[in-house]
Amino acid sequence: MGTLRWLRVCDRPSQDFTTALCVFVVLVTLSAVGCHGVNPAELEFTRAEPARVDVVGKWIPTPDTLKETKRSAVALVLRDDGSFSVVDLPMSLEVPGVSRERVLSGSGIWRMQEEEDGFRVWVIHLDFASHHRETFHLRHQRPPYLIHIYLDDPDTGDAMLLERVH
Repeated sequence: MGTLRWLRVCDRPSQDFTTALCVFVVLVTLSAVGCHGVNPAELEFTRAEPARVDVVGKWIPTPDTLKETKRSAVALVLRDDGSFSVVDLPMSLEVPGVSRERVLSGSGIWRMQEEEDGFRVWVIHLDFASHHRETFHLRHQRPPYLIHIYLDDPDTGDAMLLERVH
């Protein structure tokens, strides 16, 4: 009887180890294939409503973005009347209207909107005349703002930043 009790006590740590190992393997697997949490850039997304006057104008890639993407022709113009035009904006091939070079040009109507994504942020919706929408985030808490455009899955961190030039 004493030996049987001793075997049960000694057997328990190995069961705890096996359980802990299984939990560890599951967590590692989930972290490898799932969302990796908040991208540090997302912490800079604009949380207070920007003045329209601080958003209207011509937007071009920041110098750092130009070094990384080498796409100097990119230009986004947000007009005060709510219209926009964009030239050679890098996009995923899945986006309607994107060229084989993975760029999008077009025009339509834009608007700013508050969105809730874990925390309140302000975005710019571009509604293209070709009947699809692209949504970009504003960055910084006060002017000058940046426009943050994901180039791929947000988990990769690949993004283009546009700055307003006038």
